[in-house]
Amino acid sequence: MASQGHERRKHTRIDASFLVSYRLAGSRESFDISQSANFSCGGLLLNATTCFEVGTRLEVRIQLPTVDEKIDLRGEVLETVRIVDGLIYRTRIRFVGMTPQEDALLKTHIAEYNTGA
Repeated sequence: MASQGHERRKHTRIDASFLVSYRLAGSRESFDISQSANFSCGGLLLNATTCFEVGTRLEVRIQLPTVDEKIDLRGEVLETVRIVDGLIYRTRIRFVGMTPQEDALLKTHIAEYNTGA
């Protein structure tokens, strides 16, 4: 019988694809576009076209289907896993430096998504 592992997550996760744009923090380059694999108030998992080093800071722009405006956040790369060398990297990002307003906005939109509002 498999053991019931302890859930480490602090935040409710949405297992769905959303439009996500990202670039190196402080960059003036255009955003690269991808999709999330999952998303929570703590961070997200996306398929990036760049193999980022752990600790890399990114600017992240999220477009949820429940809202018209984009949500701009900052994140730090926690892990990068090569899926297709030179093409696709599964990248785990933790949101950092969120304001109370940004946190409340994310929680509201995640709750709306989960209830189908």
